[in-house]
Amino acid sequence: MAMYMDDKADVWFQGWITAKPNGSRTLFERDLCRRFGDTSQSDVIRELQSLLLTGNPSLTESFFISSFLSWLNDEIRSIVKNLKPSSLEEAFELVALQEFVVDESGRKGKTSQSAGAPSGEEA
Repeated sequence: MAMYMDDKADVWFQGWITAKPNGSRTLFERDLCRRFGDTSQSDVIRELQSLLLTGNPSLTESFFISSFLSWLNDEIRSIVKNLKPSSLEEAFELVALQEFVVDESGRKGKTSQSAGAPSGEEA
């Protein structure tokens, strides 16, 4: 599917893709927030969505949800996809929640491992 953006969005997005062809979703969000100023991430995503819709009025909410989810790692993507978000904002909130859960699980796992066998001994 071809994407058409107005000049402002297209110039920024094409420059970003050229400079960071393997950039992560997190890096994209950070750079997007820097570009569009001091607003919440969901506001920034909505502004980009609005710019994309200017040249592509037939794009649906499910297109934006699917595009957003495609940037996620497999673990979080599958969980959020199974929750079937009905809006981009809901998808964004579910991703933030799942990232928190995964982050907390990782911290608890590290704490449990360090509380295991003393250093140098096998469990």
